[in-house]
Amino acid sequence: MTWLRQLNNTPANTIALSPNGDALALLDDHRLHVVTPSGAWQAALPDGLSLACTTDRLYATDRGGAVTAWRLGSGERLARFQHHASSTLPRRAALPNGELVIARSGRFDVVDGLTGTVRRTIDARAPMMHYRNGAVIDPDGTHLVVVGGGPVDNGWGEVHTLLEDTPPVMINSGYTLEAVAVASGGQIVAEIDDYLGLHAFQRTIPDSGRDLWACGSSVVYVLQDSGVMRLSPSLPDHAWQLPGARGLTASEDGRWVAVVQGGCARLAAWPGPLWEPRPGSVGA
Repeated sequence: MTWLRQLNNTPANTIALSPNGDALALLDDHRLHVVTPSGAWQAALPDGLSLACTTDRLYATDRGGAVTAWRLGSGERLARFQHHASSTLPRRAALPNGELVIARSGRFDVVDGLTGTVRRTIDARAPMMHYRNGAVIDPDGTHLVVVGGGPVDNGWGEVHTLLEDTPPVMINSGYTLEAVAVASGGQIVAEIDDYLGLHAFQRTIPDSGRDLWACGSSVVYVLQDSGVMRLSPSLPDHAWQLPGARGLTASEDGRWVAVVQGGCARLAAWPGPLWEPRPGSVGA
């Protein structure tokens, strides 16, 4: 998949990998840039704010609240509709069933991805929603996990079912939860709190990370001030030195990881499979 490297070191404010790692999209100050197995395409998008994609569809929001959908492989524009100003797309916001989750001030609207019709709204009680990874959807598109905390040493989270209207499952923590990494079924496989640091694979690493991305249940990427660290229960830790990186994104099989650093897209591919997928797991 060498075509992905066409956008390496390209100016970028926001970046997104498709779930299977076949396509890469980025926003600069004025345009959307995309590379896929079938070719590259661009689209004008002033004030672009956030991105989300499935294996065949790409969405973007802008600061005025407009949401645009394209066919990922060809760049054909499928739809454009208006939502609330400064609405953003949480992690994995594009659901496999064609719906889209849009975040706005602690509320999450589940909308039709082509018409913008709101099908249901989720009210999250966990505060501190400004954290980049404080709201995450699982790879199946069935659960939304929201985390946060209060002004004193307490924290909590909520696991919401996206496909039906049921009460959320509450998560309690002794400290403010700043970020979580979520696997299929809404399972939290790693978290960062504001006191003890990173918790993953029965390990605690103090002051280690600002953002997380889970690839299946076997690999977690951690965004640090010095770059990106890869963790696994069965493989040695590996670090990718990129001071000041932000905007962590990864393919669901764990092979590709990308960030924005120094105003440019940075892309890495780890050689060989990172783990042997179990039947039914992501990447299997």
